[in-house]
Amino acid sequence: MILAGQALALLLALAVFPLKTSTSDAPWGIGRLSVGYDDVSGYLAASQAVYSVRPMVPPYEETTARILADCTYAWVEFSSVPDLIGASMDGNYYRHIAPVTWNDRHLQFWPMLQRRGSNRLYFGDKKQSLTVLANGSEFGIALSWETQGTVAFLWSLAGAREAIRASCD
Repeated sequence: MILAGQALALLLALAVFPLKTSTSDAPWGIGRLSVGYDDVSGYLAASQAVYSVRPMVPPYEETTARILADCTYAWVEFSSVPDLIGASMDGNYYRHIAPVTWNDRHLQFWPMLQRRGSNRLYFGDKKQSLTVLANGSEFGIALSWETQGTVAFLWSLAGAREAIRASCD
């Protein structure tokens, strides 16, 4: 039932807050990342950081999220460690199922992985996520967040294709 509620909240967020007013229209960029917590290094494509569609309450009111991608993986990186609920455990990883939407607002449920204590939420289907990000125009995700309820984030994918390609060089 949580998934149905998340999906409904994401669709309502898209209806109430049109994407153009919820995201930055600035293009994606490319940057260098050295070896970090999740052993990711090299050049990365990066979206603009966005706030949630509906403002969150303390202590998460300043939390932003951005999408990062390279040739192999794509993930959402939060400015603070998200306190997500409804996940199952698999070793050191939480497994989430999140409703996502893109372009013409069609909806799918995607598997997501989060290392315990990490501020990164990886898309479980690497190929599909990179394809959608590189070929889409907009992207949204809804997450069940402790003390916040369902939280939706929306991004413009303007420039994502070029940035993802550049991250592979």
